[in-house]
Amino acid sequence: MNKITAAELRTILVLYQTKSFTLTGKVLHKVPTAISYTLNTLEKRLQIKLFNKDNKKLIPTVAGKYLAGKAAQILEEMDSAIQNTRSLAEDFEPDLKIAVNNIICLKPLYDLCKESSLLFPDTQINLTIEVYNGVWESLFSDKADIVVGAPHSADVNSDLDTFRLGVCNWLFCVSPTHPLTKEIFPLSNEALRRYPAICVKDTSSVLPAKNAWLLKGQRATFVPDYYSKIRMHENGAGIGFLPEYFAKPFLDNKKLIELPVKNPKKPTTLWIASKNRQKRGAAFNWWIEQLNLDATKKSMLSSLWY
Repeated sequence: MNKITAAELRTILVLYQTKSFTLTGKVLHKVPTAISYTLNTLEKRLQIKLFNKDNKKLIPTVAGKYLAGKAAQILEEMDSAIQNTRSLAEDFEPDLKIAVNNIICLKPLYDLCKESSLLFPDTQINLTIEVYNGVWESLFSDKADIVVGAPHSADVNSDLDTFRLGVCNWLFCVSPTHPLTKEIFPLSNEALRRYPAICVKDTSSVLPAKNAWLLKGQRATFVPDYYSKIRMHENGAGIGFLPEYFAKPFLDNKKLIELPVKNPKKPTTLWIASKNRQKRGAAFNWWIEQLNLDATKKSMLSSLWY
């Protein structure tokens, strides 16, 4: 079987370019006799004359000219393949997993996904929604590479890079026709306990599961997301606290009203977090940079209804 090595192809190409054993040897850092030996060996193996000698100058045959042209193409493709392989090993990420707190507006993330697909077409973006401690757990368990809107702060962990996203302020909101609107203000826990709290269940399975707000002895109705929670506040099915930026459109159009309570829910600081950023590729770092833009942070803390 006739085979040609990359070294032989490179020799043929340089010989075609220089028409000289001596000059080819200088380019390839070999003695001229080694270049001559390579050519003679290849011609015998292929049983094809590639170059003729005219005094000290080499004249390529038709076959030699053809092979030199093919050698240039093949060697360029090989160099490109090697460079691409190195790039893949250093930077390529087949997928990027981003876990988002359910109290984050997803619209800016949709826009980032669109831009990411253009910049990094081979990196698949996986967005998931987590609730409360489920956000941190997704990062600790490597189910997520980046978390957006992680509540409060994680325990000290040298592997974590954290960036402050902002603060979620909470408003106690009910339907304008809810019986609590006729109670004495500010509302006591005793008054609130008589009505079910609308809750979105914590998605953590290892870390302690928590409820954003549920009084001891109070009934709870669990719903899958904040769309459902807000609608159930609106129709009077239950009560609870809502992020101010989610509640605002419903307060403005009078579909919900805010009531004062004796024990308001404290603001929640939200974080963007990741692990081992220095070991990650271009797509990961681009997402971190985009998520930390002030405009992106502001958009993520805005209404669900955009």
